[in-house]
Amino acid sequence: WIDNLSFIYGTVGIEGITFGNDYRIYADADSRQLIIESSFEKTKSIELSLFNMNGQCMIRKKAVMGMGKEFLDTNKLSKGAYILRMSEGNKIIDSRKITLL
Repeated sequence: WIDNLSFIYGTVGIEGITFGNDYRIYADADSRQLIIESSFEKTKSIELSLFNMNGQCMIRKKAVMGMGKEFLDTNKLSKGAYILRMSEGNKIIDSRKITLL
């Protein structure tokens, strides 16, 4: 498991950090942003959605991603648990619990 080592600290925590083959999701504690770093061979139209525990969409962002980074600013959100969903059309690429501290 040493190759799958990760640390959760700062004002944003991501439970169960795992990475796809061509993307990573992590947090910048200083700016309170979620960062989605991608290395897709072909560009993809991605929708990033952040839901509160009541199922209400708090942030929705559409992005064309290839090689690069997208940012979700969580400064205006209150502390608590959220669900981040990354989808392409009707296909969910990733869904995970995010805790804002």
